[in-house]
Amino acid sequence: NNYVPMTISEAGMLLYWTGGGGGGGTDGLNRLIWYDRTGKLLETEGDTGDMIAPSIAPDGKTIALGRQTLVGNSDVWLRDLGRKTDVRFTATGANDSDPVWSPMGDRIAFSSNRAPEGGLFVKPSSGSTPEQLIFKGQYTLDQWSKDGRYLVFVRASGNGDADLWY
Repeated sequence: NNYVPMTISEAGMLLYWTGGGGGGGTDGLNRLIWYDRTGKLLETEGDTGDMIAPSIAPDGKTIALGRQTLVGNSDVWLRDLGRKTDVRFTATGANDSDPVWSPMGDRIAFSSNRAPEGGLFVKPSSGSTPEQLIFKGQYTLDQWSKDGRYLVFVRASGNGDADLWY
């Protein structure tokens, strides 16, 4: 059941991650390595921390990603690729992860295990208003449909399989 998690911006920029653990190397550290369409190396950034399920904005300027905190949960962070700076997007004490950009880049959906049953949440990418619960349950977000009408997510079934929902 291995796959390469990837995301692509409307501008044509492809982002994918490989390795163990949260998507980085086994040491929990990651690097962003940029290539052009021909495979030519453009840039390698140094240690960017432990990135989990990065998702690139439609304009290719920002990455939303999960990141482990010191207390063991994860939050969603936004990485400005031009400035190479990170800003915390969620801070709830729960595991917030699997961020996915809306097609217009104005919203970010993410999974959370917030009590009591967890769910899928949506928040403006500007951070201007709090997130809203849109679906209750334990799910892993996968992608947003191009027309912005549907979220695609995975739900584990009781027999060890997983079902794809939208």
